[in-house]
Amino acid sequence: MFEKITIRESANSEKDFPLDMGLILESMLFYRKTIVLCNSWISLKQLFNTFGIDNINKLIDSETLEILFSESLSGISTNKNQAGIELHNLVIVSSPQHTLDINLKKICTEITGREGRGRRIANSFEGKIKKFNFDAGFVTNAKSIFSDEGYINKSVQLLLKNWIPELENEKIENFKVEQVENGFIVNSKLDFNSLNKIYNKSRINKENILTPAYLLTNIFDVETDLFHASNNLSEIVSTTQKSMLIEVRLKYLTDKYLKSAEKKENFIKYISPSFNTIRDEFNQGKIDINSIIESILHSNKFKKWLENIDNNEDLLQEYLKEISKDNLINKMPNKIYRWGFFTLGGLFLEASFPTGIGTISGVALSFLDSFLFEKLAIGWQPNQFVNQYLIKNLKD
Repeated sequence: MFEKITIRESANSEKDFPLDMGLILESMLFYRKTIVLCNSWISLKQLFNTFGIDNINKLIDSETLEILFSESLSGISTNKNQAGIELHNLVIVSSPQHTLDINLKKICTEITGREGRGRRIANSFEGKIKKFNFDAGFVTNAKSIFSDEGYINKSVQLLLKNWIPELENEKIENFKVEQVENGFIVNSKLDFNSLNKIYNKSRINKENILTPAYLLTNIFDVETDLFHASNNLSEIVSTTQKSMLIEVRLKYLTDKYLKSAEKKENFIKYISPSFNTIRDEFNQGKIDINSIIESILHSNKFKKWLENIDNNEDLLQEYLKEISKDNLINKMPNKIYRWGFFTLGGLFLEASFPTGIGTISGVALSFLDSFLFEKLAIGWQPNQFVNQYLIKNLKD
């Protein structure tokens, strides 16, 4: 449980900040490794501005955070053929200016305000931030999904119902993708002008973005997300609409993430009832970035414990079970036994060192009764991390 998770920036975000930073922080707290996929220099810059250069270094060095920068992008290209019919193709695009090296130097120079220092810092991240490029094989494999009429129809219905909830099911006509020699042709009776008028009522940007190509792009995006998740052997979190498509495409991964999210929320509610989620609290400015990163950097034992919990088990129940386990301290009937342990320790030292050091050590041992002995007898338990780092830093 909670081994790896891949988070990808939102390509359809209307904000200037494509990454959900609260979600990333929450994931780093619970998952052994959080993989963030950046498709643009804007998302990479957002990471560096939010976390800070030093914290990015610490998180990467501790193998808590992995950053992937995609130097090639996948998408749908649309052109009209000689008959004036729109022809769609799956494409991979790249640019000499869209490289990790160029963008990283640009970001570090902007943050430091000095070109030389920015260049040196950018160079220090060489090998720490990984480059990613799609290959032709990915496009070839992804093409097969558009010949699955049942899946395409259901996906289009899910997308349109998500964007326009009031849309009646009977108004969603069949959406058929036909593969021809030079690409794909969409056959549909959908009235996109009418759909855009309804869709734009609740949007900031009044652009007519609902088109056959836009629907194909969102379906293709799901394949991209699943590719990264399988490539990294990780769970995946996406936008709501893509999560619905992923559920159709690969139900197991979606269910696993949703169950994990629910378990996290229940756990956080138990240890801090006034909290919603770490994600929401951070995004609302209620959590200090340095405090939560301190918790993350001390969470290795906690995450190792999480990994040993079966996926079907409830996180909160397992936590309560773990911290209530019998241990050497609990088996001692009362404080007299503990006092006796330390007094005998002092007498032993006195017999060995008749100079008085044993008596002093015995007093010191008694003084350290609850502080030292209980920790040695109990061993590590998850509530030690929760009490010492998590609750403290959340409330601070």
